[in-house]
Amino acid sequence: MAEEQKLTAGNGAETQAAAAGFFLLKPKLVVPSMKAEAAVAFYKAVFGAVEVRRDTYAKRKADQEQPLLVCAEIKIGGSTIVICDQSDDSELVAGEGAGGVVLCLETENVAGVVATAVEAGAVVVGGEAAGGGGGAEVEEAKLKDPFGVVWVVAKKSCCSTAVVEEV
Repeated sequence: MAEEQKLTAGNGAETQAAAAGFFLLKPKLVVPSMKAEAAVAFYKAVFGAVEVRRDTYAKRKADQEQPLLVCAEIKIGGSTIVICDQSDDSELVAGEGAGGVVLCLETENVAGVVATAVEAGAVVVGGEAAGGGGGAEVEEAKLKDPFGVVWVVAKKSCCSTAVVEEV
């Protein structure tokens, strides 16, 4: 039987929740139909992603030679992300339902990642530089990839500027 925990909701009400025993969270990115293969290639080229697994669907139209990539599981650093094509039975429409989700990547080479991403089709939508003037080292940049996913690439924790309250 799961262990019960008392939690305080945002409105101050106490609730009971079972400790579910989760051991992993895998974000699932739904990209526009027929773009999962291109998205995986982009993440490999720009972020050095390693493809761990792929699920394909053999039924394709006569003019298409390769099986349809349904989902691919990739690793970027120590994190796993699942990239899926939008389909008629997708639970989400690509670009909708993200609820403000931004994926954060930590690296020592922010400028290099940004340059590679832009060359591969991403757009810089925000960022800051340490110090002032020319030659300043980029500490953080926000990118939107060709599939509508927003990434923060930073030298330090992506949450470093937020006030963290310990519970």
